[in-house]
Amino acid sequence: MTAEIQRSSRIEELIYGITFDARTATGAVAFNTAVVAKDDLDACWAFLSSCTAAGLNVGPYVRIIEGGESFNGVSIQKGFSGILTICSITIDGVLLKAGIPVKPVCGGIVQVTEKIPVRFTEILRYDATTLDPLDVLMSQD
Repeated sequence: MTAEIQRSSRIEELIYGITFDARTATGAVAFNTAVVAKDDLDACWAFLSSCTAAGLNVGPYVRIIEGGESFNGVSIQKGFSGILTICSITIDGVLLKAGIPVKPVCGGIVQVTEKIPVRFTEILRYDATTLDPLDVLMSQD
């Protein structure tokens, strides 16, 4: 199996596993995990809160995992904290459950000006890379 097929299968598996119901705010979502030094958690939380207030997050739900703890297959090393935020793949899953077919094509970084998405500054097509675009883009300066 090629890396592209594996990655597409993983993304589709995540999409099909979404059970989130926006009306009841319950169900399973896909999430992103950021790992930060425990000493930086308060500053990261303040920044994330400002992003949420500006409407830049997929959703307002956040879970913090302390070092030494695990959640849904994600383990955080002691001395660090994990910040789990809702992944945009959740939207694909919600649309699919509503009968709207979706096929994710790419991941990228969007420039936002005055709360309006303006353009992609970076973009990676899922079928054109062997790496997870989120991993690549999050590792950049």
